[in-house]
Amino acid sequence: MPFSQHFSYYPGNGKEAFQQDGAYIFAPSTNSSISFNDTIKSTQYFGDITNQTQQIINPWISQTISLSKSQEYIDFTFTIGPIPKEKIDPIAKDIVTTYITNIHSQNKFTTDCNGRQTMVRTLNSAPDYIYLNEEPVAGNYYPITTSISLEDGVNSMACLVDRAEGGSSLKEGALELMVHRRAFADDHLGVEEPLDEEDTQGNGLIMKGTHRIYIGQKDNIAAITKRHQIELFNEPILTYAPWANKSMADYKKSYKSSYEGLANDLPDGVNLLTLETISTSPLIWFMRVERYIEGGHVKIGEEPMTVNVASIFPNFSVKKMVEVNLQGTTFLTDKKKLLKENKISKYSKNVDPSLVYLYPMQIRSFYIYL
Repeated sequence: MPFSQHFSYYPGNGKEAFQQDGAYIFAPSTNSSISFNDTIKSTQYFGDITNQTQQIINPWISQTISLSKSQEYIDFTFTIGPIPKEKIDPIAKDIVTTYITNIHSQNKFTTDCNGRQTMVRTLNSAPDYIYLNEEPVAGNYYPITTSISLEDGVNSMACLVDRAEGGSSLKEGALELMVHRRAFADDHLGVEEPLDEEDTQGNGLIMKGTHRIYIGQKDNIAAITKRHQIELFNEPILTYAPWANKSMADYKKSYKSSYEGLANDLPDGVNLLTLETISTSPLIWFMRVERYIEGGHVKIGEEPMTVNVASIFPNFSVKKMVEVNLQGTTFLTDKKKLLKENKISKYSKNVDPSLVYLYPMQIRSFYIYL
């Protein structure tokens, strides 16, 4: 399948416009982004695990494209900034990256809704009101918390983001995401200053981010990205500390260098959302567990899935589990009625740790007594 990617920018409305481009408003002065004409400098590296291409797009945009031989995705890790500022009448710039395929998406694309449900979007359309095409670019942008995708019934392209960004699909088969911006006029919507943050040297800010791109058959991509967006969100943060004049053996004697929190993998589509200690004597944990696969999604039905909580925590014996509300502040009564697909289900106050049922997209909260 043909695939390409490029950076471009939208010049923003300035002081003379009725609505300026600013902190709260994306107000481009053109309906098409402007490509960078610099000659791209590329260096390729081939390894046993990963192949990489490092690119310098212009003096203030660079990226590394990584293709792992054991994974189903391509990582685009980019560094952008400082965005240039003209000395006289500076022009706002909203930087976007675009991923292009020949998928016939028919002006439809899908975005996440706060990282959980997915919502189908249609270009130049709104489901709840009469859409007036007064802002053909900004009016089609949506908040992307975890993912954006498009498909044609057979093939799909999806992009996972590592932070909240604005995104859209303004052309068939293409995904566009805004990755950095700098504006020089107040948009008059609250902060009373332009979006022109600077470092201690007076330069604009530099940002670094990653997009994870998946291309393939629709059902396969949907199943993979749902799981990977949880993994990407919970990606570990690497930290370092000096360990001078001592060996690795000394380090391992002094510190615990490995720990497994779960004895077994959770069932596919289930995520341990929260686990925290609320009491040490007696030992009580507060746990939230979710089933993040949507009903009807990737051939998943509405039937519940069983999770054996008692078997997943090593070195701990679960004495009792009590279901609580989402905040963990109220015990559910013995006959708490839960409405699910027009059916009333009754859960007892004390829950069998080996039989925790989860419907698609359901979150349940418990106190675990150990």
